[in-house]
Amino acid sequence: MGCRTMVNSQDSYAQPVAVAATHGVVDVYHAYGGAASRQTLPVQVLFTNLNVDLKEVSPSSLLMDKVREVEGSPDFSNKMSGQLNNHQWLEKLKKQIELWLEIIVIYSKKVLEREFKLMTLLHINLINRLYNEMQRIIMARRLSINLMNAANVPFQHFAEKIGGYLLNRRS
Repeated sequence: MGCRTMVNSQDSYAQPVAVAATHGVVDVYHAYGGAASRQTLPVQVLFTNLNVDLKEVSPSSLLMDKVREVEGSPDFSNKMSGQLNNHQWLEKLKKQIELWLEIIVIYSKKVLEREFKLMTLLHINLINRLYNEMQRIIMARRLSINLMNAANVPFQHFAEKIGGYLLNRRS
């Protein structure tokens, strides 16, 4: 059974009129923005089911004498209280951006340090390999020169002996 077919709502609009006092509360609730503007209050659902437009109902003055305590109330957070002006909001945003930039810089430094250490290790490894390769080439060249010299030494010695023998024999 819907609200339109209820006996109480057919004879008079007692419920909507009583709820109309909260119409000012609905406006204030939606004026805060944020999550409040995306939520639907039960009052709005009731008015929708009764085919009554909230804008047509004039708000009552039942809540005019009531002082709303925003500070310390669990119903209102500091974000919704509307006490932050644009300058404070911009300062808060600026601090948040600075915090993110600081986090990015710290992360980048750590990544760069890690990459620098890795590159340093790779360069040291490369330099060691190049040094070892150059030593191997130099040692191979020295060995080949020494072997050629060593191969010539016995022949020179033998040639000197033969040459000396021949010289001695001729004389």
